[in-house]
Amino acid sequence: MATGYDVVDIKTASQKGIVVTNIPSYGTATVSQMAIALLLEICHHVGAHSESVHKGDWASSPTWCYWHYPIIELAGKTMGIIGYGRR
Repeated sequence: MATGYDVVDIKTASQKGIVVTNIPSYGTATVSQMAIALLLEICHHVGAHSESVHKGDWASSPTWCYWHYPIIELAGKTMGIIGYGRR
């Protein structure tokens, strides 16, 4: 979940000659997976839809086919991914 870099006093470590570095290949597959999850969230707003349904918006909707946002279809679209990550 985290490499711990954010809880290190970088300034003090530097003054004491302690090298602090992040793990360059940590989470490579996870970052790729998260990028796809976020892409799908942009297209379907699953989080916002879930929250809306839990608030009762669907139950009070005048139509059976309730959706809070327009759905973006990925079919026919082109996506560019920049970078290869580390292996």
